[in-house]
Amino acid sequence: MLRKFVFALVGLAAMVPSFGAAGDQYVVITDLGFFPQVSYIQPGDTVYFENSTEVSHELAGGQEDDGAWTLSVPANTTASLTVTEGLGLTYNSANAPLEAAELSFDAPPEAAQAD
Repeated sequence: MLRKFVFALVGLAAMVPSFGAAGDQYVVITDLGFFPQVSYIQPGDTVYFENSTEVSHELAGGQEDDGAWTLSVPANTTASLTVTEGLGLTYNSANAPLEAAELSFDAPPEAAQAD
């Protein structure tokens, strides 16, 4: 009985979002660009870039900042980037430029309310 309770509690905890803790963010690379266009991140988060194209991409971020970074994402694979405080925020593919995207330390906007 206690075992079932513990499993239920763990399952419930996994469904409740946690704020202030490091998290995972996902970005899909498409033929047209990146989705989402803006990813809301915090230091310690891991951003996973999933390349859904047949072309390898060498992502380059913050090239005009001190926090420059690069990440190789071969075709049809996923690569990850751990977020640090000084990370450059605007990025694009260096070898096949797409619509540029952004990582943001800002709070995500409030969800739209339906009428």
